Amino acid sequence: MSALDRQGGESYQMNYVSREEYEKMVDKVKQCEAEKLKVMTDQGNLMKEFNKRMQVHLEEIRLLKDVNQKLQADLQELRDLTCYLDDDRQKCRKLAREWQRFGRYTASVMRNEVANYQEKLKLLEEKQSELSKDNVELKELCLYLDRKRESVALENRTVCSRCSQRVSSKQSLYSAEQSSTGISLICGFQILWMHLTSCAVSFSCPGDCR
Repeated sequence: MSALDRQGGESYQMNYVSREEYEKMVDKVKQCEAEKLKVMTDQGNLMKEFNKRMQVHLEEIRLLKDVNQKLQADLQELRDLTCYLDDDRQKCRKLAREWQRFGRYTASVMRNEVANYQEKLKLLEEKQSELSKDNVELKELCLYLDRKRESVALENRTVCSRCSQRVSSKQSLYSAEQSSTGISLICGFQILWMHLTSCAVSFSCPGDCR
């Protein structure tokens, strides 16, 4: 045998595989393919689950974005409302200070007015007491004058009755003497004039003619 033939025989022996080994290798390949298929199936299932979870998470993210936008809008409204309320608070504080100043001014004015009215009331009470005293004095004076008037009227009536009696007596005397002479007539006139003068004096001073 040549060397070439020996090398070919050796290579044939090396490349030759028994049937049992071949079946083992086929089983092993099938097992590997089954494992590979199982791994691919599990990977597909995992990808499906991952996609589902991703969709859920994306939906949650979208909802959270909407909620965040609403919260941002509410936050902006709250900021605006806070600014408005702060401005309103400042205005209320300013108005409260103005009302306090007005209240203090009004209280001082009212105190002054009350003091003035009390002073005026005191003066009016004093004037009223003086007027009451004057009224009492005037009442007493009126009563006194009324009594005096009644007494004077009574005296005037008595004096007038006396004067009328004297005049009647003098007239009778005059009528008796008229027939005597002209001198007696002149004397009668003089007597009448004197009695009239005395009556006038008695009317001016009723207390002297008694």
